[in-house]
Amino acid sequence: MPIASLDFVTHSTSAVVHDAGDIPIMQTLEALPYVTQTAREIIDRGAAGRPVQYMLNPVALGIRGDPFGDRPNVDDVRMPMANADPRSRAMFGAAYFVGYMASLGLEAGTAVDAVALGPSSSPLACALGGLRRLSCLRVMSAGDTMGDRGLIAGDGTPYPAYYVVRGLASAAANGACLLECDSAAPSAVAALGLQTAAGSEVWLANLQPSPTAVSVDDGGRGAAAAVELIGADGVRAAAAGGAVELDGYGVAVLRWY
Repeated sequence: MPIASLDFVTHSTSAVVHDAGDIPIMQTLEALPYVTQTAREIIDRGAAGRPVQYMLNPVALGIRGDPFGDRPNVDDVRMPMANADPRSRAMFGAAYFVGYMASLGLEAGTAVDAVALGPSSSPLACALGGLRRLSCLRVMSAGDTMGDRGLIAGDGTPYPAYYVVRGLASAAANGACLLECDSAAPSAVAALGLQTAAGSEVWLANLQPSPTAVSVDDGGRGAAAAVELIGADGVRAAAAGGAVELDGYGVAVLRWY
């Protein structure tokens, strides 16, 4: 089908296609901007001047569909081509989501019109295109949200990734825009900057298993007025300031008002 006849092009992404090790999964984030920019070039070339949206849906550790047949992870282990991955329910999954969105920053994000974080349909869709603006587009059904492949356990306990999606969804619903935000060591710590109606915020994710200290150059804004840490037990406040201690695969949000 000619691209020029389409309204949108979409594909899913999975980090466990070839190697299910912790390090290789986080390394896939480095390739993401090249994947999206190449896809955007192909779409634009085939669209012949017609606007065709480019979406990523769904984004998850587990693979949405296997060309060799569905591969259920009955033993709940780390393995390639699995439809579910146990790390999606741990802090690893939360850090991966922040790292994914950070990879689709201002430069790469202009290639993508929407990205949906979640297992099989979209708990969060963020418009990232020419306006570089986040907007909540869609909400998952309870069946998609809960369970081993979802964001909430069967007993109602949220997984850490839930708090990342909830925070980004809240920012998206309130018209947040992407801010330039660079990490001095992007393979170790991911950084995502947002401008919201209330002020600005920086999302940090430790992409490694060992704890690390992170300091933020606030561009003259002064110390962050509020700092939240996302952990396995939920969200807790931390001391305000421009530095934060991140546990292995820990996530923090610094806000300036």
